[in-house]
Amino acid sequence: MKKTYLFLLIINFLLIVSGCSSDYRYPPGKDTVDIFGNGKFQILSGTGDNNFMNVETQEDIELYVYKYKEIEPLVYVIGESGYTILNYQTEKVKKYKIIDNVPTKQQEIFVKMEKK
Repeated sequence: MKKTYLFLLIINFLLIVSGCSSDYRYPPGKDTVDIFGNGKFQILSGTGDNNFMNVETQEDIELYVYKYKEIEPLVYVIGESGYTILNYQTEKVKKYKIIDNVPTKQQEIFVKMEKK
């Protein structure tokens, strides 16, 4: 009986520890809604709103996120300040105030996001 109990205890411990590991350089925190790339870019929940952030520099990319969609390696964000496209592999952020300035291919993605 003791051997079975000890065996189950060891298995549970190993499952818990293995579940905690991740490949993120910047691990998610309690406020993380979604995480991209190595974890440097995260959508965080705030007081009623989500914000899109570079957690390494603590820079707000978009303070108020309404909708977002990941199509690797890009993240499309519709927020209060307009339209944002992040390539998390190159770490390049492109922001557009109005949808007419967004390139056609990406514009179609934003239009589909707005309809949902």
